[in-house]
Amino acid sequence: MIHISRQPARFTCEAPLPLGGFLLVTAESFPTQGGETLAELKLPNGPQRTALQENLRAARSTETDHDPRWRVRIHLADNGAEIPPVWSLASIIADRAVRGIFNPEAPRVIALGLLSLLHPGRLLPLQADMHHACLAQLANMADLGDVQIVLPPPADDAAIVLHGAITAAHPQAIVTVIDFLAGLDGHPNTFFRRSQVWFPVLGGDASMDRLVAVEVSVSPNLKQDGNDEFLVQGLSRLDGDINQSFVTLLQKTRKLDPQPAGIWHTKIRFARGFQGRSCELALVLADRIARGREWPATGRLIASGCISDPDKGIVGDVEGCERKCELIRNSARKGDRVLLPVAWGQNMPPSFLGELLGNGASGILMEKLLP
Repeated sequence: MIHISRQPARFTCEAPLPLGGFLLVTAESFPTQGGETLAELKLPNGPQRTALQENLRAARSTETDHDPRWRVRIHLADNGAEIPPVWSLASIIADRAVRGIFNPEAPRVIALGLLSLLHPGRLLPLQADMHHACLAQLANMADLGDVQIVLPPPADDAAIVLHGAITAAHPQAIVTVIDFLAGLDGHPNTFFRRSQVWFPVLGGDASMDRLVAVEVSVSPNLKQDGNDEFLVQGLSRLDGDINQSFVTLLQKTRKLDPQPAGIWHTKIRFARGFQGRSCELALVLADRIARGREWPATGRLIASGCISDPDKGIVGDVEGCERKCELIRNSARKGDRVLLPVAWGQNMPPSFLGELLGNGASGILMEKLLP
């Protein structure tokens, strides 16, 4: 983890504009005491705010050591002109640099590229005409001196020629060509992420009750004609129908994503066998966290509930409310987050949520999944 200074930090990354000049993307960070925060955005309109927020959410989902103690504000400045969509990679670099995750190789950084929301972590060129125009502006500028220029791989012959022209025009520049965000720090150009969520399982008596983990691991399927692929581990081979029910559940709940859900290789692993549907909410949350659609808890995420209507994301009731609440209350630690069906509100012990807070954990009753 990086050292937390009490002073705000600032970093500006530049993106070339198709008609000349640069869009300045400035990130300013403020340390917090904990809890996940998305970027606070200073943007000229609602649609751009939403797109930038989704861009940063997808980028942060690929970080292997995400530090939640930063609040980041992003500001775009291009001298009052209309802002074209060139800010994707520049905003990610500014966000990472200001939190100490990316260390530039030069005092000035220029970036042009589009983050794929279908394959998180993958960088693509912008729409061809705009991308070519921005590259041409860079190639025609006077020598920029000591600068790092970050670009995705050229997608066509015209881009290959422009890459060469940029290198010739700026002999002191460090031109970094990467096709995944991991390449920013010299890591392999891959994306892999896993998430664990715990759910309560009842035994023959209370002494045998346990919290059981379900783990979801995802990596993008980059084949042009690829489809989602699933592998379920940890359950008996006799549970083929149950395994398929979990696959179907994730296929349906992924359609609730406001942006394309992506095409994934997905591995589901249960720590042990169990009966009933009380793992469904935990499974879906683990999948969403692994794909960057939910933020993880500071500690563990504990959940119990079925998904009674996957097409609408409705969280349904499951059996064993009182015993499961007792197990969770005795197991919860500081930083844990507990998510339970709203139907449990009338059956759980009145002091349950308060006792979670007393242990430094938190509890939420859910009616449906957030989009």
